[in-house]
Amino acid sequence: MKFTKKTAYLLNFISLAVVSFLLFHFLGQAVVPVSYADYYKHDLSQMKKKGQTYDLIFVGASRTFRSFDPKVFARETDYKNVLNAGSVAQTIEGSYYLTRELIKKQHPKRLVVGLSYNELFYQQEDKSPRGNMVLYDRLEDPLVKAEFVSKVLKGNDLLYLSNLYRYGSSISPSYLASTWQERKKLAESDFAPVEKKKEYYDGNGFVYSKRTVKKGATPMRSEGTFSEKKVDPDKLALLGKIIDLCKEKGIKVSLVTGPTSLMTMYNITNYQGATDFYTEYAKEKGISYYNLNMLKGRLDLFPDDAMLDYNHVNGEGARRASEKYAKVLKLEDQGKSAGSMFYKDLDQVKKQVDRVVACKATRKFTMPKGTDRKYMNVNSLPAGAQVEYKISYKKPGAKKYRLFAVYSNMTIYDVTGIAKPGTKILIYARIKGHDVPREVYQRYTVSNDGKKLTKKHLRLNDK
Repeated sequence: MKFTKKTAYLLNFISLAVVSFLLFHFLGQAVVPVSYADYYKHDLSQMKKKGQTYDLIFVGASRTFRSFDPKVFARETDYKNVLNAGSVAQTIEGSYYLTRELIKKQHPKRLVVGLSYNELFYQQEDKSPRGNMVLYDRLEDPLVKAEFVSKVLKGNDLLYLSNLYRYGSSISPSYLASTWQERKKLAESDFAPVEKKKEYYDGNGFVYSKRTVKKGATPMRSEGTFSEKKVDPDKLALLGKIIDLCKEKGIKVSLVTGPTSLMTMYNITNYQGATDFYTEYAKEKGISYYNLNMLKGRLDLFPDDAMLDYNHVNGEGARRASEKYAKVLKLEDQGKSAGSMFYKDLDQVKKQVDRVVACKATRKFTMPKGTDRKYMNVNSLPAGAQVEYKISYKKPGAKKYRLFAVYSNMTIYDVTGIAKPGTKILIYARIKGHDVPREVYQRYTVSNDGKKLTKKHLRLNDK
């Protein structure tokens, strides 16, 4: 059959388009690395094959993802199939769409929504396209997935729907070969966890971490302020939709805040206000809310070695948090209150603290005009005259630190003589009168231009 030139061009164009689509599709699939979403979906498919469903489900961001171990709840409560559907930087929008899908497929008896102090803010600096894409990877229902894309992903975030855009910077023959080998091993092992790693998937959505912050090394980060004026009514409405959907389906629903570091609790202005806001909101909705940071005995439950970083617990911390919250849920299912397990006020927690929680130096040196002097400011949590500081330093190439300033309540130091490029500076802090070498510390390096301090990655121990 002969075609006109116009028809031939059209057929060639269509063929090229089809070939290009298939090429981009398969290449796009090839660049996707193995992720926790693969394990998560595998667990859901296995439950389906067994004809079972999850009867307790957690949704929320990383503090939920890191804090609640399904194995503990299966052991300590009447909920035997437990899923942690939390994920990195999961937004309340993501939690809503994920909840819709999970309720439809799993018919749980109870849903727990994890919340942080800024979960419902208009602007969330700790949320990123990555969080929405991790959530997107976990959604399976095409209709829910399409609605999530249309309602949540905006502007340039839509580009991340292309795997080539999302992972394109990693494309190379060695990367493609490595990804293929990793997926092959995963399938051959039937998704067995690699427990030798510092962090590994431990089943039913939970990731176990062996990492721990060095004692006293928690950095002063996560500055923020809670205010009801920052709460987005649309986000609050979505939380309400999650609650109403559960009630319509006869599903118990609870709100919880997972554990964080003492530093974070101190460093967020009006942290108590967030706890009060969620407590009052839950009361209006006729459900429970508990902040695990307000647990009595919190200082012993979540010390530095139970923390993965300044904001999340590690595997051991998750076990402790899960055992406590399992007791809360058990009491609730018996129609009892768990209120006696918690302090009502942050000041009650702070009264138990008899040490410095964290310290830091201001990154930029104060350099008065017309002089060659460099001054370094230090501060701590809690701040005040009861805290004293010590400074040590190590020049490039030196093997040991040398003392620069003995313990005193000074907060401004003239470091002109030691603030040379590459010099390491150690800040120690303790409560005045405490006979200990240090309670907290931070290590910095003077920048190449000698004008500021840079912070190395937080050093971690591996158990």
